[in-house]
Amino acid sequence: MTDRRPHLLLVRHAEAEHYSAACSDPGLTARGRRQSQLFADWLGKNTPDVLFSSTLRRAADTARAVAERTGLPVGWDARLREVGTCRPDGRPLEGAGLGGVGLPPRERPLESVFPGAESWVEFRVRVGLAMDRVLAATAAAGGRAAVVCHGGVLDALLDNIVDADVCSPVEVAWANTAVTHLEHRPRETGSPWVLHSHNTRPHLKDEQLDAWTEAAR
Repeated sequence: MTDRRPHLLLVRHAEAEHYSAACSDPGLTARGRRQSQLFADWLGKNTPDVLFSSTLRRAADTARAVAERTGLPVGWDARLREVGTCRPDGRPLEGAGLGGVGLPPRERPLESVFPGAESWVEFRVRVGLAMDRVLAATAAAGGRAAVVCHGGVLDALLDNIVDADVCSPVEVAWANTAVTHLEHRPRETGSPWVLHSHNTRPHLKDEQLDAWTEAAR
């Protein structure tokens, strides 16, 4: 019998250019394009059943590399966009970016990230709706999905999973093209989520982050 409990490979986009006044939706750097190709090659050795991505360029370009390597169609979902890039009702807010917003959104969770944009609480609802779609499609397709998104999306998902207060006391590292593997189980089997691995980059062995070593410098 096939195990259809959804397994999610959650991936932060590859390295992107910085925000600027002229570009609030930056694409990938040369290094980021290389990262996305290496990630796509690695994932192509064990292709998932479905592929989802944010519609912002840095995630979309990362997902397209995977699609070209695996032949999978991309399930585009604007609800997987970074915090502050949608309106309170979840509609995309063009021209939005994170530059110059002051305090991190999680530290003022009930306030709009900037005028016209969502709050952190509204963002968490948006991410929850996106993940409902991902989980349903993954279970129906065979059980394995790759989801290319953003650090804020991953923070919100983690907050939702652990039912964190609106202002979470924990900050989690999400490296570019790093993979976090979560398994979702029906509630009747016990804990609904299993974390198999976090923030790993097996495709970038020569670029592995060593925060412990860096902290000693």
